[in-house]
Amino acid sequence: MSGKLISNDVAISIINDLDLGLKQRQVSSKYGVSIPTIVRVVRKHKLVDLRVNSYNKVSKVFGFGVNDADYCVSPKINGKQVRCEIYCIWLDMLRRCYDPLYINKQLTYINCTVHMDWLKFSVFRSWVLSQDYLNKHLDKDLLNPGNLIYSEENCLFVTSEINGVVVNNHKLSKKEPCGVFMVGSKYISKYAGAYLGTFETEVEASKVYKNEKEERFNYLISTQKDSRIIDGLIKHKKLIWR
Repeated sequence: MSGKLISNDVAISIINDLDLGLKQRQVSSKYGVSIPTIVRVVRKHKLVDLRVNSYNKVSKVFGFGVNDADYCVSPKINGKQVRCEIYCIWLDMLRRCYDPLYINKQLTYINCTVHMDWLKFSVFRSWVLSQDYLNKHLDKDLLNPGNLIYSEENCLFVTSEINGVVVNNHKLSKKEPCGVFMVGSKYISKYAGAYLGTFETEVEASKVYKNEKEERFNYLISTQKDSRIIDGLIKHKKLIWR
């Protein structure tokens, strides 16, 4: 697309990606445009007016989301751009599912999708406003371990503690078990960054990690009142020893 005229929709998408924090070289690679072209796009399209009048109604966020908000989600207040909190949650959800650059770094989100209803920001926003969401994290697999779909049936908001214990229950790309790290010929066990000990075998280190993990689950289960969260924590606790 370098050297050619680009459509208004593509221009809006470029501006949005830059606003989300992508580097010019990343945007250049994503859309096949030169960096000088990107600079011209930014200069030509004044951010706020373009977003309110066109982006909210036309451009697809990460290629799938539809921002149908009836208000400006990124207003300037006292000269500083402030983004709607619920819009940020929606953006982060879409990023995890549809941004290749993000997924390549966070492999646990491979094959994740967003339910078609939630692709519309207004629908997602209505659901969030009915939830206890302030200072909490949107979780998609506490209720159903291994779930790959963000939807009203699968999601709820949880504290950072609960989010952390569930996220850390998954083995990523390293060959050692969760919480186990090989250093030289020894195996170190850690939980949430805390050192648990050094062991001769991987099995010993893993057992100590799992015991610590189980204690954390037991504590969280004992402090919850929401039966959905309790059931979800019990399901994930069982996965520790599989």
